[in-house]
Amino acid sequence: MKKIILLLLTIISGLSASSANPIIEYDGIRYILYEPADGLPGTAAVYKNPSASGDVIIPDTVYTSGKQYIVDAIYGEAFTGSSITSISLPKTLNYIYQRAFSRCNSLTSVVIPDSVIGIGLSAFTHCSKLESVKIGKSVSLIEEAFYGCSALEEFIIDEDNPNFICVDDIVYSKDMSSVNMCLPSKKGEIALPNSVQTIGSHAFFGCSGLTSITIPNSVQTIGGTAFFGCSGLTSITIPSGVTTIGEYA
Repeated sequence: MKKIILLLLTIISGLSASSANPIIEYDGIRYILYEPADGLPGTAAVYKNPSASGDVIIPDTVYTSGKQYIVDAIYGEAFTGSSITSISLPKTLNYIYQRAFSRCNSLTSVVIPDSVIGIGLSAFTHCSKLESVKIGKSVSLIEEAFYGCSALEEFIIDEDNPNFICVDDIVYSKDMSSVNMCLPSKKGEIALPNSVQTIGSHAFFGCSGLTSITIPNSVQTIGGTAFFGCSGLTSITIPSGVTTIGEYA
């Protein structure tokens, strides 16, 4: 599993453009094209569209000069700070790269299709009106992608997803050994299960309604800024078994 995650991290941070990759506009959205190899169809990634607004539909394929390109990625910072109100993602999509939708403050919901494998660092962070997220069954990496989404109240993960599960508004790894994130709308007291060994970076970021968190003795690692912005927190005990605490936790 660790090898798979490292591979995904490499892929998600590695998409780049060069002068050899043409950029086109298709139905008002810019795409960067990657030419086919070994007779395979070409691929396209949604490129940077900072002025995009309203309802955006990303198709499965785009066409130019008589050629077809399969849309399989959303480029880093593709819609950062834009005024889009909704996004329809294609069933051909595999990767959503870093900060692709960060600070899209008019976006209220997003459905991640089953084809998506990885969601990159800060992909949807600080989307202030984002209320609902649905995660498809193939997602195996969510890289601190939703922290700072203060309105987020619904996080649904496909029951057939083998990597993540959401229990009582907290997203865990499927075996519940690590905490990925807590919905910022969660309030009151929580007690993490004894299966938890790792509390990830930004896991409880901005959860200002929490008043008490019980951390089990099984926890060994607490990631950076894990409890940053938990302004209502009055009680937390760090077990003696914790060996690593990240910065600003």
